[in-house]
Amino acid sequence: MRRKPGRHGRAGLLLAACWASYQLYPFFPLLSRTKLRASIEMLVGTASFSAVEVWASAAEWLAVALALEAFLGRMRPRWLLAAMACLPLRLFIAERSLTLNEALGAAVALLLWSLLPERRRLRAGVFLLVSATVLRELSPFRLADTPHPFSWIPFAATFDSERQSAAVILLS
Repeated sequence: MRRKPGRHGRAGLLLAACWASYQLYPFFPLLSRTKLRASIEMLVGTASFSAVEVWASAAEWLAVALALEAFLGRMRPRWLLAAMACLPLRLFIAERSLTLNEALGAAVALLLWSLLPERRRLRAGVFLLVSATVLRELSPFRLADTPHPFSWIPFAATFDSERQSAAVILLS
């Protein structure tokens, strides 16, 4: 039985569209073996495992699943798996790559979505997002002798970066 979309269906669709744009931007595929080889080498060859990044990626994918559920109504794990089809597509997109941490985080999110009861998914998603934000901000978990620079200007780093990388940051 399919549940009707909630009152937040349009907001869920907007969030899912921003997420898809973030995943696939700049929407320009490079169909060459060289690009594919370099992307696969980055995925498995030089991959460094980070539990914090896997946790953050799982939180992001769980949030996407919740946004899709707000739009679609009841969402089965296979729809989340279909949304995850954008991950291998990133192997072919210009100036984008896929990391092992992102792939593992997507797998963890799919497992959580499959195992969690429907009534607990929202709380789990909020917990994962809050904890991932805290863990990312506290990472690399070491004290520095000299303080890092700080700015009160919001989005200052985004404004200083190139247009393409700034678009990816704003879409995420």
